Amino acid sequence: MPISPLIIVTILMIFILLFFTAFLFYKGRHIYSNVILGLYLASQIIGIINGSLYLFKDYLLPDYVHLFYVGYPVVFSWVALYYLFICSLLDTRFRIKSYIWLHFLPFIIVLFLLTSQFYLFGSEEKLRLIENSSDFNKLIRVLDIIFSFQVIAYNIAVIVKYNSYRKRVKEITNIKPEYDTWIRIAIFTFLIACIITILGKSFLYLELPVKFKGFLISDLAFLFFYSILFFFFTTSSALDPTDARKGNYWYFTLSSL
Repeated sequence: MPISPLIIVTILMIFILLFFTAFLFYKGRHIYSNVILGLYLASQIIGIINGSLYLFKDYLLPDYVHLFYVGYPVVFSWVALYYLFICSLLDTRFRIKSYIWLHFLPFIIVLFLLTSQFYLFGSEEKLRLIENSSDFNKLIRVLDIIFSFQVIAYNIAVIVKYNSYRKRVKEITNIKPEYDTWIRIAIFTFLIACIITILGKSFLYLELPVKFKGFLISDLAFLFFYSILFFFFTTSSALDPTDARKGNYWYFTLSSL
């Protein structure tokens, strides 16, 4: 099997995310935002592996048909976890409360749909749905479109929240938060990666005759995004719970405003 650049980048992403997630849960578990980031990265690992199965579709089917779409519902939770992670950075008092679990309603709905439409079936029926069922493929396409709108909405929410925070900081002090540049780079790198991914899927679904390696470019952008986070967490005091309690973690806390 020829090893494409996409496969290489995907394997590299999974390796970095696995190491980063283990590092966060081991060294940074005492800080709330680190736990949310760890959950976000874990959901990304599941989502990447789920999407990567199609790269090896010819080698996995029909023997491993039960692996397909197992991690698909989790994809609908990772952008919500990313948003909650940003919220926890901007306010060290932030905690996940009962109403916040509504962010994970899309995950529950998709899990229910796939359970009734795919998971409970036998291997032969699953293989038929993957390869020949236009109705099932339409369902997945609709879910992909909904996911794209979800990604857009959460990216807008993150940018609005960050800009609102920066405005409040400027009203009180002219001191630039220590890691302001890093979080801006992370936010906009994530946004660019999401836009490229959505464009790639749009070209694919619309069957446009455009030579655009969207998935490879978006994976490279996400790899850059993960690298920024990993560099910050391994070169700063972000893993020090003492600094976090003092309010020195990333930004001023909203409680100080």
